Amino acid sequence: MKQREIAKKIGITEGRLSQILAGDSIGRKVAQAMADVTGDPWTDFLTMPPELIREKLETACGAE
Repeated sequence: MKQREIAKKIGITEGRLSQILAGDSIGRKVAQAMADVTGDPWTDFLTMPPELIREKLETACGAE
């Protein structure tokens, strides 16, 4: 699945997702949206390293 499709599933722009995956901080709303997609607690996303965020999102969204 492409980054654009993952961003759409969590309700953010592809650019914002790129920033997050490059290490930018995440606010509560984005963390909650990611948690809704992955099933993880939203608070985990506040301290999770970008590599793990990518992995969780790709897994949850069925990335190829």
